Amino acid sequence: MKWLSFFQLTPLIGIDLGTSRTRIWCSGKGLMIDEPTMVATDPWSKKVLAVGKEAAEMEGRVQQQIQIHHPVKAGKIYDASVVKAMLQVYLQRILGWKYLFSPVFMVSVPVGSTQANRAAVVQLLYQLGAKEVYTVAQSLAAAIGAGVPIADASGTLIFHLGAGVVEVGVISLGSLVQFQNSTAAGDYLDHKMSKFIVDHYHLKIGAPTTAKLKHQLLLTEPSQQSALVVGQDVNSHSPKEIKISAEKLAVVVATVMDQYRQLCQSLLADTYPELTTDILDKGMLLSGGLAQLVGLNRWLTDQLGIPVATVENPDLVVIEGIATALEHLDEFKQSLGYQENV
Repeated sequence: MKWLSFFQLTPLIGIDLGTSRTRIWCSGKGLMIDEPTMVATDPWSKKVLAVGKEAAEMEGRVQQQIQIHHPVKAGKIYDASVVKAMLQVYLQRILGWKYLFSPVFMVSVPVGSTQANRAAVVQLLYQLGAKEVYTVAQSLAAAIGAGVPIADASGTLIFHLGAGVVEVGVISLGSLVQFQNSTAAGDYLDHKMSKFIVDHYHLKIGAPTTAKLKHQLLLTEPSQQSALVVGQDVNSHSPKEIKISAEKLAVVVATVMDQYRQLCQSLLADTYPELTTDILDKGMLLSGGLAQLVGLNRWLTDQLGIPVATVENPDLVVIEGIATALEHLDEFKQSLGYQENV
């Protein structure tokens, strides 16, 4: 039997470490993990009881004997030890005995991430046994995953809307030449919607219910839609079912959408004239989970005066872009968008 080459034995691992979901790709296996970025621990022993989907199913259903962690917030690692424990579980599940051969990692980070935040992510992966670690901006990875020829000189405008961070950027010659970002992202919108429902309907609803409501109703245009929602009455604490109007919720959503309009307009105002011509011709791409908000592309088209289209599988393009970059790692390292990590 022939010996496997070292390259074949060294796993290539791509990680999209998001505020709401963690996705992990492995060479030769494809997308292996797509689960909530959540961990359940015993607060006394600090033992990990569950990660991902299993931890999410515990939230709101367990007593204080179990602590539920959301270790990534606004695109930043807030609890490195919990993230490390979560990734250890996933990597052992994916690699098994191949974990003995130090993996090469590529991980996405927000485009506005500080050097200190990037260094924290890189250090954590080296602690997990990495041979090499590369970082890539989320919006750049999203463009690669969407099939955009990023090496072209022609400018591409992409708006990546995640749970913790939204970022709009212009890509040319393999790098982000300009960008704007904000933490008024998917989780921020969920919080605003939940607060509105408490204030106006006197009803508490869970995060999954809010997320479902957000994507079920047309909230970016005038609509007569409504949805039945079950929650807990804030006064009696008893279960209650009510009908929520899309027209009323749209008022909340409009305040957040207007922030996105301003973000895009601010970027376009500072964009080089040559790239502006490309953008007017090609328009803007939307990616990320929040890009699936019904009617958002039409609303932005009307507001910005340029064509806006949502990419296929918008919530998966970042991990798909990371996978593509890892499969062409030498080319990625030679691109203008690559920066050596310390």
